[in-house]
Amino acid sequence: MSDWGKKLNNTFNFISFLNDLPENVVKGIGDELMLYVPDEDLASKETYNNYLALLEEIYATIDNIKNYPIPNIFLNCKVAIHYCTEVYNISFFKGANDYYGQDIDLTARLMGKSLANRIVISEKFYAKVFNDLVTLNISKENTCLKYLSEKYIEDFKGVPGLIEFRVIDV
Repeated sequence: MSDWGKKLNNTFNFISFLNDLPENVVKGIGDELMLYVPDEDLASKETYNNYLALLEEIYATIDNIKNYPIPNIFLNCKVAIHYCTEVYNISFFKGANDYYGQDIDLTARLMGKSLANRIVISEKFYAKVFNDLVTLNISKENTCLKYLSEKYIEDFKGVPGLIEFRVIDV
């Protein structure tokens, strides 16, 4: 148990992009971490201020953890990302955030499709990343999107309609 705790501590301390998003961390559940970053918050950041930059940083962080030269000091990471619009803050306490909504449920279902060293992204999030590629005039081949899978389509329990998503294995 103490070995797991050390690995958990090392892993969360190594995820440097959290330093730029501390107010966007919604909750930690054991070795899982949930972030919610509204559009206006993302755009106001200095380092990761668009969807492509955020995805690239997440990919780089997982790659660094996976390939760290000292073995067995981090937990394996898995990620699910969805662009959420159906989200509601249900907390009654100032400064405490607890979000609920269909998009939160969908993100949890997408997390079920992730494995160690895998990023699962919804098609809605991919559309935002693709728009950044076009706007910034960056080739997909110069990003982690060169590892992007084809589209998967699935019917998730409790989520209306068919859901499209893709994966990036790090």
